[in-house]
Amino acid sequence: SQSRYGHSIEFGKGKRKIYRPLASKYKWMTNAKHNDIQGDEFLSREGQILVITKSYKDVLLLKTFGYESVASQSESTFLPEDKIEDYKERFQHVYLLWDNDITGIKYSEKFCNLYGLIPIFVPAESCEKDISDYYRTYGKEKTIMLLTNLVHGIKEGKEGEEDNQVTAIQ
Repeated sequence: SQSRYGHSIEFGKGKRKIYRPLASKYKWMTNAKHNDIQGDEFLSREGQILVITKSYKDVLLLKTFGYESVASQSESTFLPEDKIEDYKERFQHVYLLWDNDITGIKYSEKFCNLYGLIPIFVPAESCEKDISDYYRTYGKEKTIMLLTNLVHGIKEGKEGEEDNQVTAIQ
């Protein structure tokens, strides 16, 4: 049956998410709590850059490119304040990489203002809303270049020029 097809993702200590793309109800099921952090178990004690994103698939992709990353349970449910403060002490720069859509932009603005984080987005002109979709469409090299440009505040085509506008809502 269509409702039995799904993907299972395990993270943390016995936490599991099940995604059923063909189901008409309950596409996502989980035993995770709203404050469980996906990818926290992979983090270094300290570092230059931490990217907070909204999905475990993005955490894993960012990790393959050498970026420390964690994810909340969704874009509208954020990480506990004590964890944000811990991350800000452990990492020199903490970025928030939410989807470049209405929900992602709305909650990115809210959480960045609340916690002093740096917002970054996949450019709207790419027609992709998140980094995993961008990678699927544009491949490894362009994804590496985009991430490098995003975290260093450089607009594509202007390498070496500082320009924080790349992090602004486009």
